[in-house]
Amino acid sequence: MGSWLTSRNQFRHVREQAGLAFGHSQAKDAVGAAVDLLHVLDAHRNAMWYLEHAREQGDAEGELTWRTASEATRNAVTAPHLWVRCLIPAVTRVAEEAVLATYAMEGSGVRGELSQTQCNAKDKTVAYERAVIAAVHSATVGGRPIALTVDPTADQNKIAGATS
Repeated sequence: MGSWLTSRNQFRHVREQAGLAFGHSQAKDAVGAAVDLLHVLDAHRNAMWYLEHAREQGDAEGELTWRTASEATRNAVTAPHLWVRCLIPAVTRVAEEAVLATYAMEGSGVRGELSQTQCNAKDKTVAYERAVIAAVHSATVGGRPIALTVDPTADQNKIAGATS
């Protein structure tokens, strides 16, 4: 009977550790997707500002340059946006609002609304960032919080230590 209880407890412990490891891995993936989306939203908002500014100024060459850049950054939004919606469903609504607010900058320069749409896009992106932080900090596996000790320089430090 004693060996049965011991093996059962060991099995439960192994299963719990596997669940925590999976949860930690999934949380890291979620944070990665969230950061990627923040990065591409910033890049797209920047490209849209320059595109709309070129339109306001009647700068055809600048408009062409920034049109190309804005198309590339808009396309870059798709994958991280999808990953965020899959991995952090709690922030789907605010992520969607941030993306749509950034897209709404299109054509705002000629309407004289560039400053307003840019501020709105920034505000929605900040709200999204805060929602991600709250969601990640409240994530649990088996009722236990996931300890997220993500240090973006950790991998760089390991590489630097291995080469010195």
